[in-house]
Amino acid sequence: DPRATFQPFADGPVAALLDSAAVGDVRSRFSYLAVEPFSVITADERGVQVDGAQVDGDPFAVLQQALSRLRGGFEAHPAVPFRGGAGGYLAYEMGRHADRFPPLAADPFSVPE
Repeated sequence: DPRATFQPFADGPVAALLDSAAVGDVRSRFSYLAVEPFSVITADERGVQVDGAQVDGDPFAVLQQALSRLRGGFEAHPAVPFRGGAGGYLAYEMGRHADRFPPLAADPFSVPE
């Protein structure tokens, strides 16, 4: 049970569970747990941060640069479609980094993008 396995890590600051909860679908064969990442990239109205340090660039370019350093670090395996890389979420507000629209409202919750 992926949720039971994830439970000890659930309160971690950046822990994530990608649960393939669908029953009977061949695409639901794998669930992924991500805990204690080697790096955390966040973006907000102040800019982009890598492990808490401000960096130059838009978040998509920063992520691409980080992923380019990983290429070749994970062996491909036909039975496991995802063997390493980046896991996380992109908030709706990330669109302003791509389209450069001015923000329409303040972020009352201070949630990273």
